[in-house]
Amino acid sequence: LYHAAGLDVRLICPSDPGFSPESSAYVAAPDTDGNDGTSPYVTPCSKVAAGDAHFGINSPEGVVGWNTAQGRPALKAVAALINNRNSSAIVTLASSGRSRPKDLDGCRYASYAARFEGRIVQKMIQHDGGTGEYEEATPPMLGIWNTLLEGKADATWIFLQ
Repeated sequence: LYHAAGLDVRLICPSDPGFSPESSAYVAAPDTDGNDGTSPYVTPCSKVAAGDAHFGINSPEGVVGWNTAQGRPALKAVAALINNRNSSAIVTLASSGRSRPKDLDGCRYASYAARFEGRIVQKMIQHDGGTGEYEEATPPMLGIWNTLLEGKADATWIFLQ
């Protein structure tokens, strides 16, 4: 059952002495319920900090970014949900002919505007022999994939599952 604050899920921990089949918690997850990209995206970390969720599903980079900003309550990353498959990639369309990070020099990159994202992309390009100079665009988060398909960006970051 989806709620604006996240997902209503049951926590099943039968070995926990406080276990109750009626236990539940609100989990912060991306809100894909009809968001047309005009409303601001509220991160899982923001929902937890505001008390709208008990815990959030986020990337390690998201937690690091949250905890290094001034004036925010500290959050803790406690587990990986996908064992041995929590990976990501910078991608381009196969038709672009770009196959290496240095090929992104001078290109338009569709960004999530994550705190360290731009510097990570820049360093990847530089370590592959490029200059690290590219244009960064920040389209609506839930439509970021379409920017490649529509020719509005040359590359973006994806999360593999």
